Amino acid sequence: MSKEKKLAKKQAKLDAKKAKLDAKRAKKEARYASLKSPSSAAADAAPVSAFDTPQRSVKPKKLFYRRWWFYVAIVILIMLIISGISSLFSPSIKDDFNLDGTGTLHGLTYKYPSSWTPSSKNSKDSATYTLNKDGKALGIFTLAYSGSGDLATKPISIAEFKTEKDQSIDEYENLSVSGAEKVLYCKTSFTKGDDPWVSRSVLVYKDNVTFAIDIRAKESAMDDDTAKKLITGVDFKSFKSGVTIRKLSASYFGPTKAGTAISDKSKIVVYAKFSNGADGNLSDWHVTNPQKLATDKTSIIKIKCQDKTAKLKIVCSTMSKSNYMAHCKTYSYSDLTHKSTGKLQGALVKATGKVTQVIGSGEYLIDVGGGWDFGKYVHIISSGSEGKVVEDDTITVYGKIVGDFQYETVLGANKTIPEINAKYINR
Repeated sequence: MSKEKKLAKKQAKLDAKKAKLDAKRAKKEARYASLKSPSSAAADAAPVSAFDTPQRSVKPKKLFYRRWWFYVAIVILIMLIISGISSLFSPSIKDDFNLDGTGTLHGLTYKYPSSWTPSSKNSKDSATYTLNKDGKALGIFTLAYSGSGDLATKPISIAEFKTEKDQSIDEYENLSVSGAEKVLYCKTSFTKGDDPWVSRSVLVYKDNVTFAIDIRAKESAMDDDTAKKLITGVDFKSFKSGVTIRKLSASYFGPTKAGTAISDKSKIVVYAKFSNGADGNLSDWHVTNPQKLATDKTSIIKIKCQDKTAKLKIVCSTMSKSNYMAHCKTYSYSDLTHKSTGKLQGALVKATGKVTQVIGSGEYLIDVGGGWDFGKYVHIISSGSEGKVVEDDTITVYGKIVGDFQYETVLGANKTIPEINAKYINR
């Protein structure tokens, strides 16, 4: 093939390729012609060569509803709507909650939702109302008269709240109840059937009597604010029990050593006999003559509650040496051995005998028989402050019988004798 033919063939291929490119370019221009302004369309009317450098066309932006994030936002919105609708139809104690019902218990006026069903077991001492949904109890409100005296004291009154076998006290909280003299509020949890339940319980002391309020519901249906509205719907502010104190008494359960301060903070329990014939504890008392316990003295503590006063005697357990010795009594050896772990255990005793063995510092065996009546041994322990004591010393011991002491004799026999914890030893 000649050179001219080869060139002509190559030129024909180039022309075909150019025509193909021109057709493709024209097709693209026609596709985007509708997106361009008339002025730009006129400018583009001129033929464009396949070998010209065309301007890069601007790709149109996707509409927002074709973006990926739009579909994600739609899914999230649908989920939120479903959740909101389900919460609207999820039952709680807020449902049908209007305090439009009124009742009275022991002179105490209270409000409750009239749509809640009263219990057939309601009595003069308790009233219960139940919120039912689909034939099942969803919430329960109970108001009960607990009795005379102050029962709003933990942990004694925990039993007031525990009505279920596995019920546990979760926590105590502060709650203000208008008109109440004292309030004990707590949260509890328990299982009812297969469902977890919770309750909000409160003991309220007012005018010498105590009332218990309990609101319980399924854990998923309990609402704290609604429960507190039920509690504050009980009118303690205008309540008057008419119960008065007839007699007051008190007991002391604290230390009795010399120097112990007796005041309102001491471990004193105050009891009262009430005008309704009942008795109970009181907490709104105070000591009118606070003082410290003194050696060899009996203190008379005056306790006042409302318009009544009680006198409490507290004997100081710290005694002077002379007074201590004066209180120690002498007993026969038969009484010491037979009653050391019975009636005489802890009694103050006096014993005189001869030291037969010094076991260690402040520890001796003495024979209280003497003469031909020897062999009546007593084990003595002390602080050792009496000084040096040696065998054959005759000593007088003042102290407490603390029980028995067992030891092995030189012949290998086991022997049991009375033991005295000596406070003072005279030689």
